[in-house]
Amino acid sequence: MRRGILIVFGVIMVSIGLGFLLWELNNDEIATLRGHKGPVRAITICSENGTLVTTGDDGAVRIWDTSQNRLLKSHPSHSGRSLALAASLRSAVFATGGSDGTICLWSSKSNEAIASWTASKQAISCLAFSHDGSMLVSGGTDGLIRLWNTENQKIIREWKCAAKNVSCLSFALDAKNIVVSAGEHDSIRVWDGSNGRQISAITLHKKNVRSLGFSADGKQLWAAVSGIGVMSWNWPDCSEGPTIAGSGMAWSLTFRGDGSRMATSHEDGTVKLWAMPEGRLLKNFRGHKGVAIAVAFSPDGKSIASIGSEGSVKRWPAK
Repeated sequence: MRRGILIVFGVIMVSIGLGFLLWELNNDEIATLRGHKGPVRAITICSENGTLVTTGDDGAVRIWDTSQNRLLKSHPSHSGRSLALAASLRSAVFATGGSDGTICLWSSKSNEAIASWTASKQAISCLAFSHDGSMLVSGGTDGLIRLWNTENQKIIREWKCAAKNVSCLSFALDAKNIVVSAGEHDSIRVWDGSNGRQISAITLHKKNVRSLGFSADGKQLWAAVSGIGVMSWNWPDCSEGPTIAGSGMAWSLTFRGDGSRMATSHEDGTVKLWAMPEGRLLKNFRGHKGVAIAVAFSPDGKSIASIGSEGSVKRWPAK
């Protein structure tokens, strides 16, 4: 097989027989990974081996080798769109959720599906693992939050949220059973997962929360809020914390493992890197032609991966 490398107008084209692999060089960009047909909806990086996992409107789960910026495997996962994705920090598994109401559990060692079940009659829009990996929480367009046993995929508990669509979920870092949720035009709500009762709520006056996450030390809850930007609250009393200036139109946020950096993605296609806790902007990466939907840090914290509504996956330096 003949191979060759050609650089044309800032694009590296590597010939591989009958086709090409393309990486666009742009604004400190490490690589652009293409393969999804339509918007990419969710992204995670497995702590087990550093593989990058993406999923989107084409219903496919794509697993990427970030050391060589190449596709390892592509699997059909759901009969409709694949909307939700989460990876366990403690066990070698990740989960996907689809518009068909199913959840699939995958091994990050074999990159193969190990379980699948119908979790709802409506779409699954968000997922999160407990920190020990023993539980998975799901939310979706039926307004229900469900807690699952990851070992046998049996439901532990379900409860109704005030939101019509539960858009994001997170487990608190300091307690196994505390779940935080947000939904369309709804408050951020804190739940006791052991009984499904609401503990507290943060009123946002019908704003949409697109992403939730805790700081690395677990002392602050952060959210990407429509019309405002990236906000925070002190945990666990939920008193208001700082808002990051210049973070408007944020769609997602994530923290590096040591807590010294936060990455955000934005409606204008930019990805921003912030020094924390001061909230100082370090980098403003431009490359997505549509909305930059979500971001994730590599396990070593040296790079960021982002996904866009135009269907691309991009990698950026996080130094």
